[in-house]
Amino acid sequence: MTTKRISIIQQAVDVLDCFTGEDSNLSLADLNTMLEFPKSTIHRIVISLLDAGVLYYDQKTQQYSLGTKVLRWGGSLLNRLKIQDIVRSYLESFRNQTGETATLTVLVGLKRMYLAQVESNSEIRMSVELGKLLPLHAGANGKVILAFAEQRLFDQVISEQSLPSLTDTTITDKNQFREELQRIREDGFAVSLGERVYDSVSVAAPLFSISGELVGSIGLSGPVHRFTAEKAREWGPLISKTAKEISRTMVWIPGEHLHSS
Repeated sequence: MTTKRISIIQQAVDVLDCFTGEDSNLSLADLNTMLEFPKSTIHRIVISLLDAGVLYYDQKTQQYSLGTKVLRWGGSLLNRLKIQDIVRSYLESFRNQTGETATLTVLVGLKRMYLAQVESNSEIRMSVELGKLLPLHAGANGKVILAFAEQRLFDQVISEQSLPSLTDTTITDKNQFREELQRIREDGFAVSLGERVYDSVSVAAPLFSISGELVGSIGLSGPVHRFTAEKAREWGPLISKTAKEISRTMVWIPGEHLHSS
């Protein structure tokens, strides 16, 4: 590999590194300020990364963020790291006690992503796609994350975006949704009755790092004929209690991995 190619690759890595800081949404002007190579080079690299799906461009804010390809890479890596050691035993316990699928979800920008699951042993069961970005307004995991998120994230999702209907039971009215999130905060967990996937029921509780940063959620999901809303609510307090227990021992490093303290 030539020195020139190595230099270009390193510059592309430097561009991507800019998105691993506290602010993961950056404009071209931000990148020009943060990086020391020519603006024309930065622009060329950004366009290439955008075309490859490594970066995403928001027309409304005119800012860039990491694209779904990077998130899928990260999801694949995270799936093999210590997050499994921390959470898997809890997920297995939930699965064994309830007979339903237990999941770990993490917050990614204005979306969420399933990072791990322990599937039900039943022939008819819920199964999620790991690494896929999903909306925050539909489903127990998304709602509970949004309910306990910082005000800025809450405002971005609720005030600046629509709440598209995914099923007949998706909450699309913003006032009704705010009331739902308030109930979730009071209960400490969220329940969804087919809001994202038809004929499914889910329950989830928020997961924080040891420093209090919102990481995501843990939850249970199952087919409505077996895992009813009443059963989901019965498990809510235990899931909430367990999430707090996990949170007391977990350090969250955005973009890297979870590890025990």
